[in-house]
Amino acid sequence: MGIRAFRFHYIGNEAIETFPFYRKYIRGFLRWHRGDAVWVKGGIGKRDAHIIVKEWLVPNLFRMMKDVNLKYGGKFGVKEVNSHYIIYEAKELDRETVGYLRDGNVELGNSDEISCPKENYRKMSVQDWCWGRERGARCDAWDGQRCIYPKMTKKAMEEREARITFMVGSFR
Repeated sequence: MGIRAFRFHYIGNEAIETFPFYRKYIRGFLRWHRGDAVWVKGGIGKRDAHIIVKEWLVPNLFRMMKDVNLKYGGKFGVKEVNSHYIIYEAKELDRETVGYLRDGNVELGNSDEISCPKENYRKMSVQDWCWGRERGARCDAWDGQRCIYPKMTKKAMEEREARITFMVGSFR
């Protein structure tokens, strides 16, 4: 399996319409595919934004970019680029990343950071927040490998109900 990189950019007249995409859609995609995708952030007029994904995620990436509904009719252009160069540039220039990608000897992003949908997509620590070291209890949307909010599995829902029942019983 390979890694592929894509440059993406906004095509439209009202850049403000991209804020929900950058805050929710792309961070949700990266959260759901933790370990398999990373966003190398661009800068206004400075650098291009790139997303690097494992090959099996390419159809999902294109679907996300195509399906995003921007308020003023803008869209995103996506073009494949040399993944080796983008990975090299991200590491050498210490580019800001969101998400986490690990494949063989390639590792980009922070394995302990995740954008939490329950906290308005703020960056959180997986160890402290998802595993519960800071809060004292594992997050009910954490399945042990990734955040499954809002599509919680049956097992996660059962574990959540058991914790709630236990907590309610403790307060009686």
